Amino acid sequence: MSSEPEIIRGDELTLDTFHAAAKTHIAADAHVAVDGKVFTKPELIAKADELRTPFKAKRAMKTQLKKASVELDSKRVEIRRFVIGLNIGLKAFLGNDNPEIVKFGFKVDKKHRSLTAEEADKRAKKALESRKRHHTMGRLQKKALDESASSAPDATPPPPAPETRGPTHVA
Repeated sequence: MSSEPEIIRGDELTLDTFHAAAKTHIAADAHVAVDGKVFTKPELIAKADELRTPFKAKRAMKTQLKKASVELDSKRVEIRRFVIGLNIGLKAFLGNDNPEIVKFGFKVDKKHRSLTAEEADKRAKKALESRKRHHTMGRLQKKALDESASSAPDATPPPPAPETRGPTHVA
């Protein structure tokens, strides 16, 4: 949002220009015919002012809306944090599963249902297929690999065997 004023165009610009010029450039006793009706100078200025008032009201409301939007944007994090805290506080006050929380504008937490045997089997097969496809390991495979790596002997080579003289094998 820019802080620059909006450019006035069209009928609003024409009415504003007329309003400013009519005060100085039209004689006080002049009569002007507009759309079949004859206006005196004060009536003409009043009519132009009446017709440009909605434009000015709209412009003022638009400016007010911009200011309110900026204020709301600056407080959005604070508002969200308060609403989350309010939800937690009311659940502590009323009880976690209390349906009365709906009266305060919050939803009751859904209970997660247990998977059926078929769903659990399907989920496990899908995970295995994904691991094969992505060349990754699951939680238990990683744990087993970490345990075997930590219990493996050091990678340093063993000290060289002492030299022996004579035959190395006995017959």
